[in-house]
Amino acid sequence: MKDLAPLVAGLSLSFLASTAFAQEMPEFVDLDVDKDGQITAEEAMAHEALREAFAIVDVDSSGAISQEEYEVFVKG
Repeated sequence: MKDLAPLVAGLSLSFLASTAFAQEMPEFVDLDVDKDGQITAEEAMAHEALREAFAIVDVDSSGAISQEEYEVFVKG
């Protein structure tokens, strides 16, 4: 059982980090400034984490992030 302690601690920290990250992310509608149902690269500039991960979050390489893509990103 002692061998599992580091694993459990690591998983707990990962969960807390992802939860904190999710709480810091703005709502999709707040980033979709022009309310067209997607976040463009220009709109993503308003949030550092999204700006840095834009190409990864834009899974379909459409040049914009859909609400579905954004939710997957936020939920990790």
